[in-house]
Amino acid sequence: MDILLLILLEVAKTIAREVVAFGFKKITSKKKKKKTTPKPAKRGRFSKKR
Repeated sequence: MDILLLILLEVAKTIAREVVAFGFKKITSKKKKKKTTPKPAKRGRFSKKR
């Protein structure tokens, strides 16, 4: 029974670690997206080749 509890604890730790890492990546990617501005659409005859 102890072995099963240890395995369950390890699985819970791993899942928690992955969730924290995923959440951290989400937060940092949101900050990066705010800094960059969208590029304006190209206008003129060069964008209308065909």
